Amino acid sequence: SLLFFVENSNDFVSGCYFDITKDEANYSVSVSNDFAKKNNLNSLLLYKSIDYLLGLNIKYVRLGYNNFSNKNSKKIDQINFFKENFYNSIFLSFIIDL
Repeated sequence: SLLFFVENSNDFVSGCYFDITKDEANYSVSVSNDFAKKNNLNSLLLYKSIDYLLGLNIKYVRLGYNNFSNKNSKKIDQINFFKENFYNSIFLSFIIDL
């Protein structure tokens, strides 16, 4: 696992956490303070994190699924749009209810 973070004077500003294997990195979670949110620092941190992971020869960085529903909230649509700015491939996954 890797945690990428930004701090200012020992105060946590923003961070994102990835679970990694030899070939894949799975984006798990991120957190930001208000300053980071207002200044899009998490987006920059995520970009820099992906760049670092590619330097480790990680083949796939998974950002999670996109919910392509017309019933999404505005927040979910914004998250989907954010993810779409980072990817170059889409892998289909299926959710099976038992």
